[in-house]
Amino acid sequence: MISLDPYATIQELLSKAGLNENADISSLNLETILHDKDVLTIPTKSSDISVNLISINTSDLNGLLQIPKIGEKTAQAIIDYRNQHGLFQTLEDLMKVKGIGQAKFDFIKDKICL
Repeated sequence: MISLDPYATIQELLSKAGLNENADISSLNLETILHDKDVLTIPTKSSDISVNLISINTSDLNGLLQIPKIGEKTAQAIIDYRNQHGLFQTLEDLMKVKGIGQAKFDFIKDKICL
């Protein structure tokens, strides 16, 4: 466990924790503010291109726009939700975001990760 100052960002966490050579931070928004009890999973570099999940906790606007059926308004709503409530604890928590109901969630759940 790593202790951080209030309102620390992912960048500050990575500076303290360090990364290994398999870490893939290309989809992370390093300016995301972390909240108490947040859990951050860093994806690893993969040689399997077919498995390319998009993180709902760390992706920036452009990353979230890569999720099928997610437009700019909904992508921004995801970011706003994260900033207000902290990182998503489960994939299903994404349905708490305005614009994402059961049907849309069912369509994208296999394309996203925490």
